[in-house]
Amino acid sequence: MLLFLGSGCSHVTRRTLSLCLSSRNRSVVCSAASRRGSVHAKLTVAYPFINCAHRLFSQGKPFAVYALKRTASATTSRLHQLVMKQAKPTHRKALIFVCWLVYVGVVLCSDLLPGSSVFRIDSETIHEALDLSMNFFFILPLLSPSQAPVLHPVLESTFQIVVCWALLFIGFLSDDISRHCRTAQKQVQKQILPMWVFLVGSALLTNVFYLPYLVLRQNPSSLATIVDTDSSEHSLRPFTSTKKTVAARHSEADMLLRIAESRGLPLILCVVALFAMLWAFAGRPEYPAAPPFTLERFQLYWQAFLQKDRLAVSFPIDMLVFALFQAELVPDDMRRRGLNPQSQKGTRMLGVARWIPFFGVAWYLWTRPRLCDFSANAETEQAH
Repeated sequence: MLLFLGSGCSHVTRRTLSLCLSSRNRSVVCSAASRRGSVHAKLTVAYPFINCAHRLFSQGKPFAVYALKRTASATTSRLHQLVMKQAKPTHRKALIFVCWLVYVGVVLCSDLLPGSSVFRIDSETIHEALDLSMNFFFILPLLSPSQAPVLHPVLESTFQIVVCWALLFIGFLSDDISRHCRTAQKQVQKQILPMWVFLVGSALLTNVFYLPYLVLRQNPSSLATIVDTDSSEHSLRPFTSTKKTVAARHSEADMLLRIAESRGLPLILCVVALFAMLWAFAGRPEYPAAPPFTLERFQLYWQAFLQKDRLAVSFPIDMLVFALFQAELVPDDMRRRGLNPQSQKGTRMLGVARWIPFFGVAWYLWTRPRLCDFSANAETEQAH
Protein backbone atom coordinates (compact mmCIF):
# COMPACT_ATOMS: atom_id res chain seq x y z
CA MET A 1 0.00 0.00 0.00
CA LEU A 2 2.75 2.47 0.95
CA LEU A 3 4.85 1.44 -2.04
CA PHE A 4 1.90 2.15 -4.31
CA LEU A 5 1.20 5.52 -2.74
CA GLY A 6 4.85 6.51 -2.79
CA SER A 7 5.52 5.77 -6.45
CA GLY A 8 2.33 5.41 -8.44
CA CYS A 9 -0.33 7.60 -6.87
CA SER A 10 -1.59 10.71 -8.56
CA HIS A 11 -0.35 14.19 -7.89
CA VAL A 12 -3.62 15.08 -6.20
CA THR A 13 -3.36 12.17 -3.77
CA ARG A 14 0.21 12.99 -2.87
CA ARG A 15 -0.68 16.64 -2.41
CA THR A 16 -3.58 15.75 -0.11
CA LEU A 17 -1.46 13.46 2.06
CA SER A 18 1.29 16.07 2.15
CA LEU A 19 -1.12 18.65 3.53
CA CYS A 20 -2.36 16.14 6.11
CA LEU A 21 1.19 15.47 7.23
CA SER A 22 2.37 19.08 7.20
CA SER A 23 4.33 20.46 10.15
CA ARG A 24 1.35 22.29 11.59
CA ASN A 25 -0.94 19.26 11.45
CA ARG A 26 1.73 17.01 12.91
CA SER A 27 2.17 19.38 15.85
CA VAL A 28 -1.61 19.44 16.44
CA VAL A 29 -1.82 15.66 16.36
CA CYS A 30 1.15 15.22 18.69
CA SER A 31 -0.09 17.86 21.16
CA ALA A 32 -3.50 16.20 21.24
CA ALA A 33 -1.93 12.81 21.73
CA SER A 34 0.17 14.08 24.61
CA ARG A 35 -3.02 14.21 26.65
CA ARG A 36 -3.68 10.54 26.06
CA GLY A 37 -0.61 8.81 27.55
CA SER A 38 -0.18 5.59 25.60
CA VAL A 39 -1.25 7.18 22.30
CA HIS A 40 1.48 9.75 22.71
CA ALA A 41 4.01 6.97 23.33
CA LYS A 42 3.00 5.26 20.10
CA LEU A 43 3.23 8.50 18.11
CA THR A 44 6.66 9.15 19.62
CA VAL A 45 7.93 5.91 18.10
CA ALA A 46 6.02 6.37 14.84
CA TYR A 47 7.06 9.98 14.30
CA PRO A 48 10.17 9.14 12.18
CA PHE A 49 7.95 7.18 9.77
CA ILE A 50 5.39 10.01 9.60
CA ASN A 51 8.07 12.56 8.88
CA CYS A 52 9.63 10.34 6.24
CA ALA A 53 6.26 9.67 4.62
CA HIS A 54 5.58 13.42 4.41
CA ARG A 55 8.84 13.93 2.51
CA LEU A 56 8.18 10.97 0.23
CA PHE A 57 4.67 11.95 -0.76
CA SER A 58 5.76 15.51 -1.47
CA GLN A 59 8.71 14.37 -3.62
CA GLY A 60 7.23 11.24 -5.19
CA LYS A 61 10.10 8.87 -4.32
CA PRO A 62 9.74 5.13 -3.61
CA PHE A 63 9.01 4.58 0.05
CA ALA A 64 10.88 1.36 0.82
CA VAL A 65 14.44 2.41 -0.05
CA TYR A 66 14.11 5.89 1.40
CA ALA A 67 12.59 4.63 4.65
CA LEU A 68 15.33 2.11 5.28
CA LYS A 69 18.00 4.76 4.86
CA ARG A 70 16.38 7.61 6.75
CA THR A 71 14.45 6.11 9.66
CA ALA A 72 16.54 3.25 11.04
CA SER A 73 18.74 5.35 13.33
CA ALA A 74 15.95 7.75 14.31
CA THR A 75 13.57 4.95 15.22
CA THR A 76 16.21 3.16 17.29
CA SER A 77 16.97 6.37 19.16
CA ARG A 78 13.30 7.10 19.92
CA LEU A 79 12.65 3.53 21.01
CA HIS A 80 15.59 3.79 23.41
CA GLN A 81 14.28 7.07 24.81
CA LEU A 82 10.80 5.60 25.23
CA VAL A 83 12.11 2.57 27.10
CA MET A 84 14.26 4.75 29.34
CA LYS A 85 11.31 7.01 30.19
CA GLN A 86 8.96 4.14 30.97
CA ALA A 87 11.49 2.15 33.03
CA LYS A 88 10.35 2.13 36.65
CA PRO A 89 13.00 2.34 39.39
CA THR A 90 10.77 0.25 41.65
CA HIS A 91 11.22 -2.76 39.39
CA ARG A 92 14.99 -2.38 39.58
CA LYS A 93 14.87 -2.10 43.35
CA ALA A 94 12.64 -5.16 43.56
CA LEU A 95 15.23 -7.13 41.58
CA ILE A 96 18.03 -5.95 43.90
CA PHE A 97 15.93 -6.89 46.93
CA VAL A 98 15.38 -10.40 45.55
CA CYS A 99 19.13 -10.71 44.93
CA TRP A 100 19.77 -9.66 48.53
CA LEU A 101 17.36 -12.29 49.83
CA VAL A 102 19.05 -14.96 47.71
CA TYR A 103 22.48 -13.79 48.84
CA VAL A 104 21.62 -13.86 52.54
CA GLY A 105 19.70 -17.12 52.24
CA VAL A 106 22.38 -19.00 50.31
CA VAL A 107 25.66 -17.53 51.58
CA LEU A 108 24.79 -17.03 55.25
CA CYS A 109 21.87 -19.24 56.21
CA SER A 110 21.80 -22.29 53.95
CA ASP A 111 23.86 -25.47 53.76
CA LEU A 112 24.15 -25.36 49.96
CA LEU A 113 27.71 -24.03 50.06
CA PRO A 114 30.73 -25.70 51.66
CA GLY A 115 31.39 -24.94 55.29
CA SER A 116 29.06 -24.08 58.12
CA SER A 117 26.26 -21.52 57.98
CA VAL A 118 25.93 -18.55 60.30
CA PHE A 119 23.72 -20.62 62.61
CA ARG A 120 26.45 -23.24 63.04
CA ILE A 121 29.53 -21.05 62.92
CA ASP A 122 32.58 -22.50 64.63
CA SER A 123 35.51 -20.94 66.44
CA GLU A 124 37.89 -21.73 63.57
CA THR A 125 35.92 -19.52 61.17
CA ILE A 126 35.84 -16.67 63.70
CA HIS A 127 39.58 -17.00 64.28
CA GLU A 128 40.20 -16.95 60.53
CA ALA A 129 38.11 -13.78 60.09
CA LEU A 130 40.04 -12.05 62.89
CA ASP A 131 43.38 -13.03 61.37
CA LEU A 132 42.33 -11.64 57.99
CA SER A 133 41.28 -8.40 59.64
CA MET A 134 44.64 -8.07 61.40
CA ASN A 135 46.36 -8.26 57.99
CA PHE A 136 44.23 -5.36 56.70
CA PHE A 137 45.84 -3.77 53.62
CA PHE A 138 48.95 -5.94 54.23
CA ILE A 139 50.21 -3.39 56.77
CA LEU A 140 51.17 -5.88 59.49
CA PRO A 141 52.67 -8.53 57.14
CA LEU A 142 54.90 -5.88 55.54
CA LEU A 143 55.94 -3.96 58.67
CA SER A 144 56.11 -6.80 61.18
CA PRO A 145 55.97 -10.21 59.46
CA SER A 146 56.78 -12.10 62.67
CA GLN A 147 53.64 -10.79 64.42
CA ALA A 148 51.28 -11.09 61.45
CA PRO A 149 49.01 -14.16 61.23
CA VAL A 150 50.08 -16.59 58.51
CA LEU A 151 47.27 -17.41 56.08
CA HIS A 152 47.08 -18.68 52.54
CA PRO A 153 48.18 -15.85 50.21
CA VAL A 154 45.25 -16.35 47.81
CA LEU A 155 42.78 -16.15 50.70
CA GLU A 156 44.41 -12.94 51.91
CA SER A 157 44.36 -11.53 48.38
CA THR A 158 40.66 -12.14 47.78
CA PHE A 159 39.80 -10.68 51.19
CA GLN A 160 41.75 -7.47 50.51
CA ILE A 161 40.17 -7.05 47.06
CA VAL A 162 36.66 -7.40 48.50
CA VAL A 163 37.46 -4.84 51.21
CA CYS A 164 38.88 -2.41 48.64
CA TRP A 165 35.76 -2.86 46.51
CA ALA A 166 33.51 -2.07 49.45
CA LEU A 167 35.56 1.00 50.42
CA LEU A 168 35.42 2.24 46.83
CA PHE A 169 31.77 3.19 47.36
CA ILE A 170 32.90 5.89 49.79
CA GLY A 171 33.35 7.94 46.65
CA PHE A 172 29.55 8.09 46.33
CA LEU A 173 29.05 9.66 49.74
CA SER A 174 27.61 12.68 47.93
CA ASP A 175 24.52 10.51 47.38
CA ASP A 176 23.72 11.37 51.00
CA ILE A 177 24.84 14.98 50.74
CA SER A 178 21.33 16.19 51.58
CA ARG A 179 21.77 15.00 55.15
CA HIS A 180 24.49 17.54 55.89
CA CYS A 181 24.02 20.09 53.10
CA ARG A 182 21.28 22.52 52.28
CA THR A 183 20.45 25.03 49.56
CA ALA A 184 19.74 28.69 50.00
CA GLN A 185 16.08 28.29 49.01
CA LYS A 186 14.87 24.86 50.08
CA GLN A 187 15.96 21.66 51.75
CA VAL A 188 17.20 18.94 49.40
CA GLN A 189 15.58 15.52 49.59
CA LYS A 190 16.90 13.40 52.48
CA GLN A 191 17.83 9.76 52.48
CA ILE A 192 15.98 7.49 54.87
CA LEU A 193 19.18 6.41 56.62
CA PRO A 194 22.67 7.92 56.48
CA MET A 195 24.92 6.33 53.91
CA TRP A 196 27.97 6.06 56.18
CA VAL A 197 26.17 3.41 58.25
CA PHE A 198 25.88 1.18 55.19
CA LEU A 199 29.47 1.96 54.15
CA VAL A 200 30.81 0.80 57.52
CA GLY A 201 28.61 -2.29 57.33
CA SER A 202 29.76 -3.00 53.77
CA ALA A 203 33.39 -2.95 54.90
CA LEU A 204 32.51 -5.62 57.48
CA LEU A 205 29.81 -7.73 55.81
CA THR A 206 29.97 -6.47 52.18
CA ASN A 207 26.70 -7.06 50.31
CA VAL A 208 24.69 -7.71 53.46
CA PHE A 209 24.66 -3.90 53.78
CA TYR A 210 25.39 -2.64 50.26
CA LEU A 211 22.37 -4.17 48.52
CA PRO A 212 19.85 -2.93 51.14
CA TYR A 213 21.13 0.61 50.68
CA LEU A 214 20.42 0.39 46.94
CA VAL A 215 16.87 -0.64 47.80
CA LEU A 216 16.20 1.91 50.56
CA ARG A 217 17.84 4.95 48.96
CA GLN A 218 15.81 7.65 47.26
CA ASN A 219 16.90 9.09 43.94
CA PRO A 220 17.84 12.70 44.74
CA SER A 221 18.48 13.70 41.13
CA SER A 222 14.97 15.05 40.54
CA LEU A 223 15.29 17.57 43.38
CA ALA A 224 19.04 18.07 43.42
CA THR A 225 19.62 19.03 39.76
CA ILE A 226 18.51 21.77 37.43
CA VAL A 227 17.64 20.95 33.81
CA ASP A 228 19.28 23.25 31.29
CA THR A 229 16.61 23.46 28.60
CA ASP A 230 18.65 25.90 26.52
CA SER A 231 21.30 23.31 25.71
CA SER A 232 20.91 21.25 22.58
CA GLU A 233 21.96 18.07 24.41
CA HIS A 234 19.67 18.82 27.39
CA SER A 235 22.61 18.54 29.75
CA LEU A 236 22.17 18.82 33.47
CA ARG A 237 23.75 21.46 35.63
CA PRO A 238 24.80 20.52 39.16
CA PHE A 239 22.83 21.85 42.06
CA THR A 240 26.05 23.43 43.30
CA SER A 241 25.66 26.32 40.85
CA THR A 242 25.88 29.94 41.87
CA LYS A 243 22.09 30.25 42.03
CA LYS A 244 21.86 27.73 44.86
CA THR A 245 24.96 27.63 47.00
CA VAL A 246 25.47 24.36 48.84
CA ALA A 247 27.19 24.71 52.19
CA ALA A 248 28.31 22.14 54.73
CA ARG A 249 26.61 22.35 58.10
CA HIS A 250 29.31 20.64 60.11
CA SER A 251 33.05 20.32 59.78
CA GLU A 252 32.74 16.53 60.16
CA ALA A 253 30.47 16.33 57.12
CA ASP A 254 32.83 18.61 55.22
CA MET A 255 35.74 16.29 56.05
CA LEU A 256 33.80 13.23 54.89
CA LEU A 257 33.00 14.92 51.61
CA ARG A 258 36.63 15.89 51.16
CA ILE A 259 37.63 12.24 51.54
CA ALA A 260 34.87 11.06 49.20
CA GLU A 261 35.72 13.66 46.56
CA SER A 262 39.46 13.14 46.79
CA ARG A 263 41.10 11.54 43.78
CA GLY A 264 43.50 9.88 46.16
CA LEU A 265 40.78 7.47 47.34
CA PRO A 266 40.45 5.47 44.07
CA LEU A 267 44.21 5.70 43.52
CA ILE A 268 45.07 4.17 46.91
CA LEU A 269 42.43 1.45 46.56
CA CYS A 270 43.64 0.54 43.06
CA VAL A 271 47.23 0.27 44.29
CA VAL A 272 46.15 -2.00 47.15
CA ALA A 273 44.03 -4.15 44.80
CA LEU A 274 46.90 -4.55 42.32
CA PHE A 275 49.29 -5.43 45.15
CA ALA A 276 46.75 -7.99 46.40
CA MET A 277 46.69 -9.62 42.95
CA LEU A 278 50.48 -9.81 43.00
CA TRP A 279 50.33 -11.18 46.54
CA ALA A 280 48.12 -14.04 45.35
CA PHE A 281 50.85 -15.18 42.94
CA ALA A 282 54.04 -14.32 44.83
CA GLY A 283 53.14 -13.55 48.45
CA ARG A 284 54.39 -15.66 51.35
CA PRO A 285 56.95 -17.84 49.54
CA GLU A 286 57.55 -19.63 52.86
CA TYR A 287 53.93 -20.80 53.04
CA PRO A 288 53.79 -24.62 53.12
CA ALA A 289 53.06 -26.33 49.80
CA ALA A 290 52.35 -22.99 48.09
CA PRO A 291 55.41 -21.98 46.04
CA PRO A 292 55.07 -18.63 44.22
CA PHE A 293 54.12 -18.35 40.55
CA THR A 294 52.90 -21.93 40.31
CA LEU A 295 49.55 -23.61 39.97
CA GLU A 296 50.12 -25.61 43.14
CA ARG A 297 49.15 -22.76 45.45
CA PHE A 298 45.85 -22.31 43.62
CA GLN A 299 45.20 -26.06 43.69
CA LEU A 300 45.87 -26.05 47.42
CA TYR A 301 43.55 -23.08 47.84
CA TRP A 302 40.82 -24.95 45.98
CA GLN A 303 41.22 -28.14 47.98
CA ALA A 304 41.79 -26.68 51.44
CA PHE A 305 39.50 -23.64 51.37
CA LEU A 306 36.98 -23.38 48.53
CA GLN A 307 35.73 -26.91 49.15
CA LYS A 308 35.54 -26.60 52.95
CA ASP A 309 35.56 -22.95 54.08
CA ARG A 310 32.37 -20.87 53.89
CA LEU A 311 34.29 -17.64 54.42
CA ALA A 312 36.59 -18.33 51.47
CA VAL A 313 33.64 -19.22 49.24
CA SER A 314 31.82 -15.99 50.11
CA PHE A 315 34.61 -13.76 48.75
CA PRO A 316 34.20 -14.70 45.04
CA ILE A 317 30.41 -14.40 45.45
CA ASP A 318 30.87 -10.91 46.91
CA MET A 319 32.98 -9.94 43.92
CA LEU A 320 30.32 -11.20 41.53
CA VAL A 321 27.54 -9.24 43.25
CA PHE A 322 29.69 -6.10 43.40
CA ALA A 323 30.42 -6.43 39.69
CA LEU A 324 26.71 -6.71 38.86
CA PHE A 325 25.58 -3.70 40.91
CA GLN A 326 28.68 -1.51 41.14
CA ALA A 327 27.30 1.14 38.76
CA GLU A 328 23.90 1.63 40.43
CA LEU A 329 24.99 4.91 42.03
CA VAL A 330 26.80 6.28 38.98
CA PRO A 331 23.89 7.82 36.95
CA ASP A 332 22.60 9.93 39.84
CA ASP A 333 26.15 10.95 40.71
CA MET A 334 26.68 12.07 37.11
CA ARG A 335 23.52 14.18 37.14
CA ARG A 336 24.59 15.69 40.43
CA ARG A 337 27.79 16.91 38.75
CA GLY A 338 26.19 18.29 35.61
CA LEU A 339 26.76 15.26 33.34
CA ASN A 340 23.97 13.76 31.26
CA PRO A 341 24.17 9.92 31.42
CA GLN A 342 22.54 9.71 27.96
CA SER A 343 24.99 12.04 26.25
CA GLN A 344 27.99 10.70 24.36
CA LYS A 345 30.42 11.40 27.18
CA GLY A 346 28.00 10.19 29.83
CA THR A 347 27.28 6.93 27.99
CA ARG A 348 31.00 6.23 27.67
CA MET A 349 31.68 6.90 31.35
CA LEU A 350 28.68 4.85 32.46
CA GLY A 351 29.71 1.96 30.21
CA VAL A 352 33.22 1.86 31.67
CA ALA A 353 31.89 2.04 35.23
CA ARG A 354 29.34 -0.69 34.54
CA TRP A 355 31.28 -3.28 32.55
CA ILE A 356 34.82 -3.13 33.99
CA PRO A 357 34.82 -4.68 37.48
CA PHE A 358 36.31 -2.53 40.25
CA PHE A 359 38.68 -0.54 38.05
CA GLY A 360 35.79 0.87 36.00
CA VAL A 361 34.28 2.56 39.05
CA ALA A 362 37.74 3.66 40.21
CA TRP A 363 38.33 5.26 36.80
CA TYR A 364 35.00 7.05 37.03
CA LEU A 365 35.81 8.40 40.50
CA TRP A 366 39.15 9.60 39.18
CA THR A 367 37.84 11.37 36.04
CA ARG A 368 34.46 12.75 37.20
CA PRO A 369 34.06 16.51 37.80
CA ARG A 370 34.35 17.76 41.34
CA LEU A 371 31.10 18.28 43.18
CA CYS A 372 31.90 21.70 44.59
CA ASP A 373 34.60 23.81 46.14
CA PHE A 374 34.36 22.88 49.82
CA SER A 375 36.47 25.72 51.09
CA ALA A 376 34.32 28.30 49.32
CA ASN A 377 31.18 26.63 50.62
CA ALA A 378 32.48 26.65 54.18
CA GLU A 379 33.26 30.38 53.93
CA THR A 380 29.77 31.02 52.54
CA GLU A 381 28.20 29.17 55.46
CA GLN A 382 30.23 31.15 57.99
CA ALA A 383 29.33 34.43 56.29
CA HIS A 384 25.61 33.65 56.58
